[in-house]
Amino acid sequence: PPQQQSNSPLWQNYQRRQLYFVPWLLVPTGSPCGQLSPKRGKRFWKQLNQRFSYVPPEQRKPTILIQKRLGKKRTVSNHDDLVHALHETFGADYDIVQHVANATLTEYEPMYAQATYIVGPHGANMANLWFSHKSYLQGILEYHPAVGNHNGGPGEGEVNLCHQHTAAALGIPQHRYLIMDNGDANVGSFVVNVSQVVDTLQDMIATQQQQDQKPAKRQ
Repeated sequence: PPQQQSNSPLWQNYQRRQLYFVPWLLVPTGSPCGQLSPKRGKRFWKQLNQRFSYVPPEQRKPTILIQKRLGKKRTVSNHDDLVHALHETFGADYDIVQHVANATLTEYEPMYAQATYIVGPHGANMANLWFSHKSYLQGILEYHPAVGNHNGGPGEGEVNLCHQHTAAALGIPQHRYLIMDNGDANVGSFVVNVSQVVDTLQDMIATQQQQDQKPAKRQ
């Protein structure tokens, strides 16, 4: 793990077509070659948490972080409508913050450090959940276009669940995904069902609140 804060020279923003030499490389999501070891993943996450500054939830409002993807595929054409709905539905109890994909690591790392829920389209941005705190992050919610990420066919069987596998391995309480009725993961944008996202997030929050109210198990 890094030995200094995120503004340290140790942090380098990735540049395409540039060669890097590193002693260790973290591949943060599952792949066809294998999936994250829960024991090692939790140990690394704990060590990473010790390197950053976090504001305890009792000293601030909880945060819903929504990701805005840029580029030529899996962008959400009605992203602003979704952001508005999140503010309308959750704004009284949660801070709603956006991570736009062109932000630098030093700009977006603090966003994830305070995140209670992370919402966004499937993509590499979701791997930034590693910068969240293991005691604060309560869930992730991904949405996918109708045509999946693997073989180009429609349906649940074609959806890339790498971030879901990572969340499960790390013990994140809530990790869900939605499949929209339009769009192709390999090209262009798609429209998100705003009501479906909001309803699912409400259910995730209610489920977590019920879990929090249960008496702790005796050791």
